[in-house]
Amino acid sequence: PAPSPVFSSMSVTQPVVVAGDNISVSWASTYSECKTASGTLPGSGTSSIPTTAAGVTNVSIQCGNETKSAAVEVLPAVTPIPDQAFEAALVDMKLDDAVDGKIDTRKAMTITGFVISQTGYQYQGYPHTAVKTNLITDLTGIENMRNLQLLRVENQKVSTVNLSKLANLRQLTLQD
Repeated sequence: PAPSPVFSSMSVTQPVVVAGDNISVSWASTYSECKTASGTLPGSGTSSIPTTAAGVTNVSIQCGNETKSAAVEVLPAVTPIPDQAFEAALVDMKLDDAVDGKIDTRKAMTITGFVISQTGYQYQGYPHTAVKTNLITDLTGIENMRNLQLLRVENQKVSTVNLSKLANLRQLTLQD
């Protein structure tokens, strides 16, 4: 007898994308065709799925009786930065373009580290700036800086910060 068809794999290239970007998905099977919510696909291949809104998008492909799924986080195109002193520091370090209450999320995702201190000293080549004591109180927006490895904020009044999405963070210094 002929071997039974097999649905061997499905993957997404990026688990996090920005609204407006495409989710790239690849799959492999020995089926002649597979299905998604939007139609029929060949048994193996690569496809792009457009995104429009922030949130979690579940990508599912069914081949035969087997379904494989992946969750992709879709970030908003613009990330709010409500603390003007924090955003002014980002602008000073050339990590943002203007103090306008927001940063382009694609740009935020490229930031790997920075130092904000009273003296503006340089640390291992990361962008740095001097900010007077106690001006920054809120680091909202940092949660979408997904490639952040180093964060040093010294002599400021930050009481809470959401680090839950910063899987690449290796060095953290928050000092009053």
